[in-house]
Amino acid sequence: MCQNPIAVKIFLMFFWSLVACLQIPDPDDPITTNPPEVYSRANWIDKVPLSVQGNNIVDKFGIPVRLQCVQWAGAHMRGFVVSGLDRNSMANISQLIAQKFNCVRLSYSTEMITRNQTIDPIYLTKEPSLLGKTPLEAYQMVVKSLTEHNVMVVLDNHVSVAAFCCSEKDHNGLWFNDVGYTEEMWFQQWEFMASLFKENPLVVMADLRNEVRGSAIDKKLDAVYWDDERKQMQESIFPFLRLLGYQPKNHNWRQAAQTATERILQVNPNLLVSVGGIYDLPTLNPLVYTATILYLKALNLNDTRAHNFADSVPDVKKYGISPSNRVVYSCHDYHFLHLSLDKKAYQKEARERFFHVLDTAPLFLGEFNGDITAPRDKQWWDLIVPMINRRTNLHFSLWTIDGTQSPDRPGHKFGDEESYGLLDPSWHFYKNNQTLDLGLN
Repeated sequence: MCQNPIAVKIFLMFFWSLVACLQIPDPDDPITTNPPEVYSRANWIDKVPLSVQGNNIVDKFGIPVRLQCVQWAGAHMRGFVVSGLDRNSMANISQLIAQKFNCVRLSYSTEMITRNQTIDPIYLTKEPSLLGKTPLEAYQMVVKSLTEHNVMVVLDNHVSVAAFCCSEKDHNGLWFNDVGYTEEMWFQQWEFMASLFKENPLVVMADLRNEVRGSAIDKKLDAVYWDDERKQMQESIFPFLRLLGYQPKNHNWRQAAQTATERILQVNPNLLVSVGGIYDLPTLNPLVYTATILYLKALNLNDTRAHNFADSVPDVKKYGISPSNRVVYSCHDYHFLHLSLDKKAYQKEARERFFHVLDTAPLFLGEFNGDITAPRDKQWWDLIVPMINRRTNLHFSLWTIDGTQSPDRPGHKFGDEESYGLLDPSWHFYKNNQTLDLGLN
């Protein structure tokens, strides 16, 4: 038995960092791409603008870059400002992020852009410079702080109505809704944000929309599709859903994403654009869900895409967004999106849902993480991390840097510890070795 636990800890930290760097092959996880050597640490102002070449993001010299990001949440919620400024200063948090990551996925709501009320001082006790500022002014100052610390920024239109994401009844599943936010407003807010940050070259990507999904509010059912095959499959279910009293309607996410991409690039041609996958159908309720699956089986449409409600990216080689030199595809993954965490089953599902994109284009794993003190989260973490480490041209954003809860997350109290957070509740220290697992040291 070792008598020096500190030595053991240091050895394990070194060992797992080495494993991450070596990208040890796994016969159960064949990689169809040939990832190049990439760099993740640099003086980024000398490397931008970024662009896409094949399945890589490259700097202005054509050298592959890996975006290793973390989410900084809060601004998309009812506090209208990033979390943690009641525990630590904006500059200190930016510095902590810069120690491990080269970019931040910075969420906001469409509502935040036009809100004129100043931010409640209760959220700013450690950052008095934001007192009297509107949410948009504060967001701009956060971006400035991050980029001054050599951290690139991904603008993340998380929701329309400021709120924690996600549910099928929050009016945020689509990129527009019927409570005041039209599709044209969504296009215009992206043009505005692209213009607002055009002079800051370290604002490198626009993440069009967080977790596009169907919604089911009362009996109004909005489904989302990407391609004609999916459209036809979903609409084959509509007669059955009408019998159950629903009013189904389908919406074309690929077309909306294409239009948004074009309008963003007209304003700021140096931005990358991240386009997320979709959830297939709103889950409605367990009874309707079960009945729908039975109906699909009766129609011989029992393909996994018909009832897999996890975020997935379609065949982008066949149904991609243009221009290909600016577009990145995005997906999210968490343990609760999987019924089984059997290694081979998980690896197969991950490849089918999102890793297949790397055969054609860059992939941004825009959210993933777990509470690694919980057994199932840890089991999932130990499955996905080696798959990430073996794909050096995979870009990612961990959810989340936040050490504490934002003010309006259902079932949680403002200021309580964030179990998925990388920082401790004081917002001064990293609380575990998750970043080392990913080779971030």
